[in-house]
Amino acid sequence: MKQAILFILLLISFGTIASESVAQEAYTYVSNDSITVGDRFGLIIVVPKPDAATIARPIFSAPAGASALRFGDLVVFKSLSSGQLPLSAGSDFSFADTLVYEATTFAIDSAFVPPLRLRLVVGPDTSFVTTTGFHFPVVSLVEESMDDILDLSEIAGFPPALWPWFLLAGILLATFLIVKFKDRFVRAPEAIVEEEPEVEPDPPFEEAMKRLGALEKAPFVDTEVKVFFVELTAIVRLYFSRRIDLPALESTSSELLSDLSNWTAKQNYDQPPSDADPSANLWQIWSFDFHQ
Repeated sequence: MKQAILFILLLISFGTIASESVAQEAYTYVSNDSITVGDRFGLIIVVPKPDAATIARPIFSAPAGASALRFGDLVVFKSLSSGQLPLSAGSDFSFADTLVYEATTFAIDSAFVPPLRLRLVVGPDTSFVTTTGFHFPVVSLVEESMDDILDLSEIAGFPPALWPWFLLAGILLATFLIVKFKDRFVRAPEAIVEEEPEVEPDPPFEEAMKRLGALEKAPFVDTEVKVFFVELTAIVRLYFSRRIDLPALESTSSELLSDLSNWTAKQNYDQPPSDADPSANLWQIWSFDFHQ
C-alpha cells in the first residue's frame, strides 16, 4: 500500500516538473489601438514553448450551426492566421507560436478578455498553459456631448408628387390636338391608277393562223423535229380549247379525240368539219399529228 502511494506521488511530482519545464506564461492582446463597438479586429494569442511542443486545436470551437462563439466580452468568428514569433535572448525558448482570430465586441466603454487555457502536447505528455486576462477600451458610438442615444426622429414629410398631374395634362393636350387636327393626320387617298384597257385577244382561228404562219417561217432543223411538233400540237390544242371550250390543254390525245367526237355528235355532224369550215385544216393537222 505504501509503495502504491509513493508511486502516485512520484507521478504527480514528475507531471508537475514536466509542466513547469514546458509551460511558460502566455498572453493575449488585440490588434487595434482604438476599437469601436461592432468593429472587427484581430485577437492575438502568443504562446512561448519548446520546438517539440504543439498547441492542441481548436482553440475556439463554436457550437454546431453557429457562425461565431462568445468568449467573455468578445465574439470570435474564425481563425485568420498562425505563425511564430522570435523571443529575446533571455527567454527560456527561442520562439513563441502566434495565433490570430477575427473578433468583435459590443461592450460599452471597455471589454474584458478572460484567461484562456491552452493544451500543449509534447510526445505522449500533455500540459496546460493559461493566458493572462486583460481589459481594453471600447470607443462608444455616442458623441461626448450627448447624454444618451437620441430617440428616433419624426417621419420626414415629403411634398406631394406632381408627375401624375403632368402626365394627365399631357394626355389631355394630346387628345385635344388629335381631335382638332385630325383632318391633317388623315392620310390622303392614293391616286387612282387607271388600268390600261385589256386588249381583246384575236379570234381563235386568227390566233391559230398567226402562230402557224410563224411556225412555217421558222427555220426547220432536223434535230428540232420534236420541238416543231410540240409547238404545232399546242397551237391546235389552244384553238379547240378556245373554239369549242374543251379542256384540250389538259387532256391526252386520246381524250381530246374522244371529246371532239362527242362534240361533233351533239352538233349533228356525221363527220369532222368540212373544208368550208375554217377549223377543217386544224382538224387534219391534229389527226395527222396524233396518228404519227
